[in-house]
Amino acid sequence: MYTLTMKSIGHRPLSFILTLAVLFLSFMLLISVNTLQRSVPLSFEKAISGTDLIVGSGTGPVSLLLYAVFRIGYPGANISYSLYEEMKVHPDVKWAIPISLGDSHRGYPVLATTEDYFAHFEYGDGHHLTIKHGHRHNFAERVDTVILGATVARELGYQLGSRLTISHGMDEVSFEEHENVLFEVTGILDKTGTPVDRSLHITLAGLEAVHVGWTNLEDTPTASSTASDVDLQPQAISTLLLALHSKLKIFTLKQEISAHPGYSAILPGVAFSELWQVLGVAERILKALAYLVIFCSLVGMVCTMLMSLMLRRKELTIIRALGGGPWFIGQLMVLEAMSLVILAMALAWLVSATILYGCSDLISQQWGVYLSGEVIWQLEGSLIFALIGMGLVAGLIPAYLAYRRSITATISMAG
Repeated sequence: MYTLTMKSIGHRPLSFILTLAVLFLSFMLLISVNTLQRSVPLSFEKAISGTDLIVGSGTGPVSLLLYAVFRIGYPGANISYSLYEEMKVHPDVKWAIPISLGDSHRGYPVLATTEDYFAHFEYGDGHHLTIKHGHRHNFAERVDTVILGATVARELGYQLGSRLTISHGMDEVSFEEHENVLFEVTGILDKTGTPVDRSLHITLAGLEAVHVGWTNLEDTPTASSTASDVDLQPQAISTLLLALHSKLKIFTLKQEISAHPGYSAILPGVAFSELWQVLGVAERILKALAYLVIFCSLVGMVCTMLMSLMLRRKELTIIRALGGGPWFIGQLMVLEAMSLVILAMALAWLVSATILYGCSDLISQQWGVYLSGEVIWQLEGSLIFALIGMGLVAGLIPAYLAYRRSITATISMAG
């Protein structure tokens, strides 16, 4: 039967190719959407790992997560630097990383922190930040040092020794440039596929320096390039990342921090779950539109096969004359439809996976979505069954009509 099906398709190459092309494009759309849908949550979750609590002002968990991890939005208020000092020596705290945000450089966020950020911050499956070019040996001492994320260095063309200024706010164009401190690039981080790639990292003292009007280090011969000559200890920070010695202490410490007026501590995993509840509606709409495109394509396939029935009377008559019963003809039509669907699905999976794999670096750099090879080349079983099921239902319609027509023809011949 399969050989007969292939020969039947071979007699109608143009119709077959056009129907296959429509199904291929619609399947590729759905498979690409499905791959991105699975990759986006993984990318978001890989942006931070090893952090048990994120501390900030009393904003919602999602707002705090977006601001602290993805540099999106603005904090409701800062938290006291003294809280960081308190948490740093807390017996249950393994490490504490203070973070201050709010400034930028040509649209890229500037993150002020301590050397502990590079020593303890983790992303993905427990990966630490690594310096690809340069070093961070004097990050704790120098006020005018900046370490760039991989994307910042590449897109802006900065190299070791390049000098730059930062500006107030997060806009790409700023009229409040902090020209009093000229920062020198001393390190460039390796690519991570996270918001770290699009960030500039300076010291907390450096951030204080640009806001207190400290004299440009390069233009003042008497000024030292260390923070020891001027008190640049911050009074407030934007957020605080904490890792604990024991996971059992998370909720206890969370309650302890929340006891401070206006402060809140969130669990990254819980905040991610709330975030996907918000974004889930858009994901479902996008996937529903992809399924709608497939439905329309399958309707087109059914119409094409129904129209071909009128042109295949001679072919079906010959099959009937050779002993092929109505059931045989119905099976022939189903097999033809399933061959189209399976071939279109296989081609769509291969082409979409190849394109996404080839563009994975570009997608990661432009949109911060990390596409792992495991996700790209993996096609969900539920999706396979859904597409095959839809193709089977679509093939049954012309098969039933061909079956009925064959019965009518048999009755007519008998009469």
